[in-house]
Amino acid sequence: MAEPDTVVQDLAEHFGLDRTSIWSLCRRYEALGAAAVWDAPRSGRPPRLSPPAARPG
Repeated sequence: MAEPDTVVQDLAEHFGLDRTSIWSLCRRYEALGAAAVWDAPRSGRPPRLSPPAARPG
């Protein structure tokens, strides 16, 4: 099995992210499970488009 640092470096290069971002996502995944991949709710103005209108295509 590959070393964790090697895997993180490979993932960072593949996705164009910093290694710190990959490690943070790994920690979130360990704490929250699959829900970690979804963005958390954010403050700010709500979207102006209804969900059907916001869909591309």
